[in-house]
Amino acid sequence: RKLSDQMADMLYTADAVASAQVVRDGLPKGRVSMVGSVLADALQLALQESAGERLPQALESVVARFGRDRPGYAVALIDMPRHLQDRRLLTDITTLLADLSRDLPILWTMPATTREQLLALGLGPLVDGARIVVLPMQDYVAFANLVAEATCVITDAWTLQE
Repeated sequence: RKLSDQMADMLYTADAVASAQVVRDGLPKGRVSMVGSVLADALQLALQESAGERLPQALESVVARFGRDRPGYAVALIDMPRHLQDRRLLTDITTLLADLSRDLPILWTMPATTREQLLALGLGPLVDGARIVVLPMQDYVAFANLVAEATCVITDAWTLQE
């Protein structure tokens, strides 16, 4: 990273901490500009684009399946390969989500390969017996809408954590 930083005419950083670090690494302040988070900006644009839309179809499925006995819902996105490929970790995560779903319905977005892995490991009944709705991966705007309205988000994805 330091070599490519030296070669760049200008460095754009997400925050003051990153700006200070590249200056400490030897770049002149005049070549560093803090512009904010591209991910946060993309999220804001996606939410603006979807403003005023009706309840997302995925959320309608939660309401239809679980009723409105308790307000709110959680969104889960687990996508780190080590969490999905390790039987113990995936079992622990699935058990945790099933336990949490007793208090709050969970929309668990996952690619088909993750669902196949759950079934192959015999974890399907844990999900099927819980207040969990398994959703296919959503486009960015739909997913941003789900996250924006969620009571909480459970994830290992750094892009969503930011």
